[in-house]
Amino acid sequence: MHTLHLVRSYGEDIQLDRASHLQHIARMGLPKEVRKELMDKYLPPENCTLIEAPILNPEVVAAVSEAVLKRDKATKVFKLAWSSPEPQAEGDSENETACRQGSHRQTIEAAIASFEISQQQSTDPDAFTIDAFTISWSNFYFYSFPPFTVILKALRKIINDRAKGIMVQSRDVSEDYPGCRNLIRTALLKRNVPQSSIHIMLASLSHNSIKQYDTCLRKWFIFCKKNHINLHLKSASNVITFLTQLYEAGAGYGTLNSCRSALSLFLGQEIADDDLIKRFLKGTFRLRPPLPKYNITWDTSMVLNSLADWYPNDALSLEKLSKKLATLLALTTAHRLQTISKINIKNIEIYSNEIHIKIPDLIKSSRPGSTQPLLILPIFL
Repeated sequence: MHTLHLVRSYGEDIQLDRASHLQHIARMGLPKEVRKELMDKYLPPENCTLIEAPILNPEVVAAVSEAVLKRDKATKVFKLAWSSPEPQAEGDSENETACRQGSHRQTIEAAIASFEISQQQSTDPDAFTIDAFTISWSNFYFYSFPPFTVILKALRKIINDRAKGIMVQSRDVSEDYPGCRNLIRTALLKRNVPQSSIHIMLASLSHNSIKQYDTCLRKWFIFCKKNHINLHLKSASNVITFLTQLYEAGAGYGTLNSCRSALSLFLGQEIADDDLIKRFLKGTFRLRPPLPKYNITWDTSMVLNSLADWYPNDALSLEKLSKKLATLLALTTAHRLQTISKINIKNIEIYSNEIHIKIPDLIKSSRPGSTQPLLILPIFL
C-alpha cells in the first residue's frame, strides 16, 4: 500500500510568453469546463506565482463595482484550481512523473487556447494579440495612444521592457478653460470697455446667472478650440453650428436659448438679434418644445387641514409655529420662498384691517425701474 504525501507548492517553469499569457488568463477568468479540469489537476508553474490573487478587504468590497467583484471571484476560483495539490504516490517512476509534467504543460496550453478563442469574437480579427500588456514590447518600435486611465501602466511597461516608440496623448482642452468670469472679462476688454469698469459690469450678473452661463461658455470654448475657431469671432454661422451640435446631443429649446443669451453677452447683442439664429431657435421650439416646469397641481386643503390641528398657537413649539407661519404666508401670497426669507420685522406695518410687508431687498424678479413686492394680508377676526 502506498503512502501519500503532498508535492511541492509550485510546478515546473514554463516558457516566459506562456507564463505571461497564463497570468493574464488568471486575471480575466476561464471557461467553466476548463476551470473544473484545472481544479482537479496540477500545481501552478513556479514562474506564475502572480496568479494567486490577494483577498479584498471588506472596506474595498463595499466600495468597488459589481463587475470588479465578479472578476475577483473568477480570479479566486482560478487560484484554488492551481493551489489544490495533487497526491503523489511514493512509488511513482520518473517516466510517470515526466508524463504528468508533460500533461501539465498541455493542459496549460489548452487553457490558453480556449481562453483566446472565447475572447476572439470581441476583439479585432487583425489584432496581433488580445492584450498588449501580456507580451514584451522590447522587440517592437511601437506607436500607441492609450486612454488616460492606462497611461501610467503603459509608461511602466515601456520602462520595464526598455521599449522604444511613440506615445500620443491628446490634451484635454477643457483644462485650459479660464472660467466664466474671466472669459467675460476678456471679452469686455476686447470690446474696449475700460478696465476700471469691468467689475461693475460683472456685478450685473447674479451668482445663478454665472453658473448658468458657465456651462454654455465652457462648451463654446471647447468647440472653438477643437475646430480652430477664433473664440471671439462674431459669426452667426459658427454659432448656429455650435447650437446644432448641442441640439443633436439632446439639448432642448430652453438650453439653447440660454446659450444664445450667454453668447450674446460674450460676443455682443448682434448674436441675439441675428435673423438666422432667431429662425434656428424657432425651429427648435417647434421640433422640441419645452415642457412646463409644473404640469400638475396639488390639493392645498390637505395642508390646511393638517395645520388646523396645530392649535392653539400658544401651545406650539417655536419650530412648529415658524413652519405654520411660513406655510400660510407662502399659500396666501403665492410668492417664492426667497421672498418669504427676505421678510424683516422692521418692514412690517400693521393697520386696523390689514398688514403690509415691504420687501426692499433684491430678489430674482427685481429689475431696474420695477417696483419691489408689497405683501398685503387682510386681517380676519
